[in-house]
Amino acid sequence: MISTMQDRKTRSLQTCLRSRDLLFVPYTRSMIPKYCSWFADEHLRKMTSTEGLTESEFEHSHKIWTSDSNKIMFIVLSRLDYEQSQDQLFSMIGDVNMVISQDETPDSAVAEVMLMIGDARFRGKGLGRQMLLVLMRYAEEEFFIRKFEAHISLENHSSIALFTSLGFTTVSTDETFGEHLLQLQLDEPALQALVTQSDNVSYSMDRASFHPVA
Repeated sequence: MISTMQDRKTRSLQTCLRSRDLLFVPYTRSMIPKYCSWFADEHLRKMTSTEGLTESEFEHSHKIWTSDSNKIMFIVLSRLDYEQSQDQLFSMIGDVNMVISQDETPDSAVAEVMLMIGDARFRGKGLGRQMLLVLMRYAEEEFFIRKFEAHISLENHSSIALFTSLGFTTVSTDETFGEHLLQLQLDEPALQALVTQSDNVSYSMDRASFHPVA
């Protein structure tokens, strides 16, 4: 049976991804207040080009992210914190997401990928690399994505360095919106590099034993 985008979206809402230091779990309503609180940080809003939203606006955004089959989002947990506390809300540190677009031609799917570390204590520890590797590996395996892109603020030098280190190249710069567009095409060597690097951070995907919080 051919799996549709909606089928894969539904599966994503029952999926947990893992790396050496992180867990990636579905974004649920109970997570909205903590997620919203991260954006009180002016630096974070600037680096993510995100305007301050009210909690009700975050609730509306949550509905979109959990219903639109072209949008996939995971909340990222500290694996150590979760294993010690068994509390997803306490263990939240950030998120990863992607927006998938596709025209009628074969192999045309493109995923715009984004990541954020909302808890400042976890920045500068190399976790962004694990987050991006896991998201891209999942996107390739589950959604057959071979082309990725990212819009990154001109001032977000750490993110630019991260994406560039994984093979992304800058294809355009928009001075009006203050951002670069970076892209990566997964040819066979790039795909093998992604598999190797994600294996090196202990990538895995689990559905059978995972139960998201409400």
